Amino acid sequence: MKRLARTTKLVGLAAALATPGWLGAQSTIPFAPGVVYNYVMHNYDHDQDWQFFTTVASVTPDETVYTEDVVLPGPDGKPHKFLWRRTVSRREAANSKVIDNGTTCNPGDTTDAWHRGSVLRMASQRVFRELKTEGQVEVSIFHSYGCSKPYTLTGTIRRDKPAPVTVSILLNGQRLDLPTIHASGRLSGAEFQDEEEFWILDDSIRPWVITQHGRSQGKDYLQQLGTILAPDPELEKRMEQALEKSCRAPVYGIYFQSASAELNPASRPTLQQIAAVMQRHADWTVTIEGHTDSIGGAASNLDLSNRRAAAVKTELTDRFGVPAARLLPKGFGLSHPVESNGTIEGRARNRRVELTRVCK
Repeated sequence: MKRLARTTKLVGLAAALATPGWLGAQSTIPFAPGVVYNYVMHNYDHDQDWQFFTTVASVTPDETVYTEDVVLPGPDGKPHKFLWRRTVSRREAANSKVIDNGTTCNPGDTTDAWHRGSVLRMASQRVFRELKTEGQVEVSIFHSYGCSKPYTLTGTIRRDKPAPVTVSILLNGQRLDLPTIHASGRLSGAEFQDEEEFWILDDSIRPWVITQHGRSQGKDYLQQLGTILAPDPELEKRMEQALEKSCRAPVYGIYFQSASAELNPASRPTLQQIAAVMQRHADWTVTIEGHTDSIGGAASNLDLSNRRAAAVKTELTDRFGVPAARLLPKGFGLSHPVESNGTIEGRARNRRVELTRVCK
């Protein structure tokens, strides 16, 4: 009963935050300027999750502009960071037969020129409608790796189950169970073909591709929406109350680049709220706890969690003026998981920051 109430509350938050966009309707999950969608891609020939931060920059009746902050493995095996903007028109969102996975590194007009006619990380309303009514639809997907023009795979995907399939994500740090349409099929291109599975949000306005699983040439990849960070004016109050009453406050909305202690800019609103709480309680000394998933082993994750906790302290001190003596960074690595590390969403929840203080 408690879980149902929490899910209902989160859906209510989503509806409240949704911007009346195309067709003047609201979506199942938040959609408004400033909302961040954190996608995770896992190639099974790599040993870590790679993150994409897709932020809604602006919404008008005619188009949506997104910014993409992506870390991808390069030919040297090391992470490389890319930033660009993507525009999706109302017409593309309504009628396109092309789903764009978004993985490219070309900035500005070049990216838009290569990706026109597609919808970023979601199916169009037309594709959704045909899946719902006909049970199948012909689609194309754009793939691109590194700084290359996307290649196209095309084929028919079929809805496999009549009832919605539940997929869990994290919305502002809390689990949200989403109804999705599961569809699969074989998609072919000029050089090879993929077996593809899609879990598409059961939402006629914005049918986000929540999960995409592909297999080609004996290799698998998985791309999934792991977390959503939506503006939350109540976070500061809840965090303050938790530190006052229980002396511990889990903090969502602090993001790092993949396998790095570099803070993502999407973290700044949350850090500003932490600083505001600290300014109101000049007698508090707070420990910044860093926690990781299990990918990479105990020693490397302990080091990473220490560096991430230190990075939070530095940002709070240098950017927001919190005295350094009142912040104690401490990493715990993989030793305190809150969910299984066997899933993308479990690992996403385990990569977190918590605040604690010594209470009398």
